[in-house]
Amino acid sequence: MSIVGRERELASLRGRAVGEPGARALVLVGEPGIGKTTLWEAGVAAARSRRVRVMAARPGESEARLPFAGLIDICEGLGAAELAELPAPQRRALEGALLRADPAAGSVHAGAVEFGFGTAVRGLAAGVPLVIAVDDLQWLDRSSADVLAFAARRVGDARIGFLLARRPGRATELERVLERGSVARIEVGALTLGAVRRMLRERLGLTISRPLLRRVVEVTQGNPLFALEIGRLLLEQAVAAADEIPLPDSVEAMLGGRLARLPAGVRTVLLATALSDDLRLGVLTAVAGSDAVDEALHAEVLAVDGEYVRAVHPLLAAVARKRSTVRERREIHGVLARVVDHEPLRARHLALASTGANEQLASRLAAAAREASARGGRQQAVNLATHALLKTPVDSAASVGPAVRGARGVARRHVAGSGPAAVGRGRGVPKPGRGRRAARARAH
Repeated sequence: MSIVGRERELASLRGRAVGEPGARALVLVGEPGIGKTTLWEAGVAAARSRRVRVMAARPGESEARLPFAGLIDICEGLGAAELAELPAPQRRALEGALLRADPAAGSVHAGAVEFGFGTAVRGLAAGVPLVIAVDDLQWLDRSSADVLAFAARRVGDARIGFLLARRPGRATELERVLERGSVARIEVGALTLGAVRRMLRERLGLTISRPLLRRVVEVTQGNPLFALEIGRLLLEQAVAAADEIPLPDSVEAMLGGRLARLPAGVRTVLLATALSDDLRLGVLTAVAGSDAVDEALHAEVLAVDGEYVRAVHPLLAAVARKRSTVRERREIHGVLARVVDHEPLRARHLALASTGANEQLASRLAAAAREASARGGRQQAVNLATHALLKTPVDSAASVGPAVRGARGVARRHVAGSGPAAVGRGRGVPKPGRGRRAARARAH
């Protein structure tokens, strides 16, 4: 599938050999649906065509709380032999963070992980140029972002570059570090009228009058994702005149309309992608069935990236979640709890699938919170500890037992956004069985 209307951006991507001297980093910035990911993928392909090694991650919003989730993706192709060349303390720490071994001494030392990754990538770059590529940088988990920023500070003369894509907003810490060197920033803007016309013709087989085309561009502000959605509506409703163009009240309404027209199985596929972190194709098939997965691929709402799957655009998954019922979400969480193989994720899905207090589940969640805390997963630890407290019966012996005390300790140490005084008082940490409604809202 050709990329339409992005000749200038593609020329910049292909002309700037990221990772070579004088080309430390390239950052793509643009609104949702504007085409950042398409250009990012083109940049990755261009790097690989030059025989550059690419280490890539495509984090999603639901993964932002998972410790080292992005780093795990980035290091997916890092082999055991390459890790074996690291100093033993760095290797053990990095393997623990990557879930390839139990953390040494029961916890992951963030500094050792950072040094280990930095040593690893400099060693790789001694052989071939290396590009670290991250799409949707705004969703990269904090642990992984810290590791990348640490490595970027110590790149030196190594042939290591960064290809990043993110939404508009404040520059990330990684970008601020990279700005000490050579960084190019591409603002991905609206498509022209001619580009929208060509895209509608090539992608949808749709040819429309010039007045109607102008109206489409005006309504969508040249955003390709939204223009395609309007194009699908035009095809379905056989609109011929510019003043008859269907105008949803919002982007959510537009995508919600498309969602409502999809088969039920495909909607289940999209909801599963919204509710699960780092979803594998096999897990999704177990949840929704192979026929629904095939239908979702045919409808172009699902993308496969190696063994992982994702919605073609995060907004589609977000709308699927927002428009689902509590019962539908609980059912999906219940199936996911049976098929995922990572205990903290399994425990969280069990918590979200169940109703009411459950002493056994509370203990399991507390243990998962301790595991997440040991791996440096602050947000995940707080989330799991909160679920543990919510699932503890008020009058149960467990409400004053070691599991709950441990969960409260995890939450106090890591509670997000609280200063030392607030943490000392336990502010934001629910007591077993109390304040359930507000705390449950935060936990979800």
